[in-house]
Amino acid sequence: MSDAERGDPIGQIRLDGVQAFGLLLEGYQRLVAAVEADLKADAGMTLTELEVLIHLANESDGQLRPRDLAEKCVMSTSGCTRLLDRLEQQQLIARSPHVDDRRGLVVALTSRGRRWLESVLPQHFASLETHLWSVLTERELRSLSTLMRKIRDAGPARSDSGV
Repeated sequence: MSDAERGDPIGQIRLDGVQAFGLLLEGYQRLVAAVEADLKADAGMTLTELEVLIHLANESDGQLRPRDLAEKCVMSTSGCTRLLDRLEQQQLIARSPHVDDRRGLVVALTSRGRRWLESVLPQHFASLETHLWSVLTERELRSLSTLMRKIRDAGPARSDSGV
């Protein structure tokens, strides 16, 4: 009788799955460290700060509620608030009352923020080219996007606890 047949949890481990998970984590951590180091050197900003500006720039009306921005960036609302405070101090974003909900706020990219984003994106794309795009073929990039979208979409909804 095998370990798996006896109910031994160690024998039931999918070694290919464990290896895939470990490689995913290690690859992600190395990629983010390299891209963020480039971004810090080129623009003095974190990857998460850049992500917020990109999300705002991609919105059709140019604005988002802070909680929606936190959800898109996979961060807590309190962490998002602190990040927005920093971006607002730099005049890259502005917060204003929501037109339909007097208790709510919306965040928008300022014209200064849009100019800053446009100036930083070419350097950021060059970093992505160096650390990711040039490492994979076009077919591999499409496959990676498909697989990561599948993993993202299968994940649980985020809660404010950051879990």
